Amino acid sequence: MIDLRKIKHLKLDEECTGASPKYWVEIYGERYLFKANYMGPEPVTKTNFGEALYSRLGKKLGFNCVDANLAVGVMNGQLVEGVLVRSFFRPDDVDSMHVNQLSSICMRNGIRDLFGNTAETHIEEAQFFARTFDKDIDMKQVSLDLRKLAIVDYFLGQGDRHTENIDFIFDKEGGMRVAPYFDNGHCLGFRIPYFSVMRMCEEMDNGIRPKEDMGDRSCYTLSDHTDDPPFVKNHKEIYTIFDMAKVCSHSPELKKLVIDMLNLDIVDELTQLEKESGLELGEHYKQLANCIYTTRCEKFKSMVNMRDFQSQNNRATYGLNKMLITDMKDPDSNKGGKSR
Repeated sequence: MIDLRKIKHLKLDEECTGASPKYWVEIYGERYLFKANYMGPEPVTKTNFGEALYSRLGKKLGFNCVDANLAVGVMNGQLVEGVLVRSFFRPDDVDSMHVNQLSSICMRNGIRDLFGNTAETHIEEAQFFARTFDKDIDMKQVSLDLRKLAIVDYFLGQGDRHTENIDFIFDKEGGMRVAPYFDNGHCLGFRIPYFSVMRMCEEMDNGIRPKEDMGDRSCYTLSDHTDDPPFVKNHKEIYTIFDMAKVCSHSPELKKLVIDMLNLDIVDELTQLEKESGLELGEHYKQLANCIYTTRCEKFKSMVNMRDFQSQNNRATYGLNKMLITDMKDPDSNKGGKSR
């Protein structure tokens, strides 16, 4: 855990607005964003653990995420918990653009309206933008980054992946790339006020609230709805499990990420963050987080095993199904918890 009060060479740079209070600081010449948990009459959220968990798993599993560490700092004269996020800009970077802006520019320059905040939509838009404005872009890497984002967001129940927190970065040589994943705190129920989390867990323990209801957290970039038609391209607002499975079947790297995500021990990962930082998440948040995660794993496995899914005329996708069946663990075992 980083205590901003103990950093000698810290300079307050810029205060920002948003759902969570935050400000930029400069530490030994590098820029960091300190994001406090939402501040109300009482400490009501634990979004800092969501940010830190994404960062931890990014390093562990190999997806492109900001470097974020649990921290405490002073906000309006009050000591608060939060997270310290290192700026993802490199010295040669000159600008950035979120996908909402990118989509608008693409439509103004002739691309059809692709409808939807999905990986496949943004891949097509990035390729069109790079071709139209002569940007040097590695489409293989861009495609991997955007598809990995959809996969990770699904399994971690991300509810805040709107089109203004997916960015592209531009450098002075004309290069264009996907920014590291940021604004990750609204995952696994960490944005829910503590007393609501406590009540939800008690209701689940007493059989009042079903586990499936606990796990049904919103997710912008990937849907697990069983009534979504399989293999639909550019489906409004969603990127279905069927779409993801079809894409993963052609990519060993994406298949590995799916299997790694299915084999996580979320409780252990969060417990390690607690031990390393000295900050406490609490058993109720860990219970809810594990419930959301395991429910999503179960939904994913049940859908790739569906008879209707297997009967689709797509041998490559069935190959993914076979691979997942042999490599997946039971999530309920987590009791310890220029275009190239």
